Amino acid sequence: MPYTIGWYPGYEDRVVYKVFSGVLTLEELTAGGQELAQLVQQGIDPVHVLVDVHLVKGFPKSATQIKKAAMPYSNLQLGWILLVGASSVMSMFTGLVAQLAGTKLRSFSSEEEALAFIAQKDPTLIH
Repeated sequence: MPYTIGWYPGYEDRVVYKVFSGVLTLEELTAGGQELAQLVQQGIDPVHVLVDVHLVKGFPKSATQIKKAAMPYSNLQLGWILLVGASSVMSMFTGLVAQLAGTKLRSFSSEEEALAFIAQKDPTLIH
């Protein structure tokens, strides 16, 4: 499976940690969205999502597929989606998905930068 999902260590119930790798399919993106929905429902609002994509080699680039992959995210009450290690093309496509889902997204080059950003944006996070 080219992704793992769980709580970010030290931020349980507040920051979901997703790591994608390899070539992603629409089915895997959709399944990852369903698992994310379960974690968000268990978490404490707002739940933020740190997504590490630096090992991704390929992903669906069809607008129709992207819209379909965004569906599980559209009903979630998410805080920020923090994208780490994305290429410029992936940043563009994930920005489209975030826009379709109505979520806030920001790209970073490292997890440390992403965590520093979210600590500033959400003072309720305690590490």
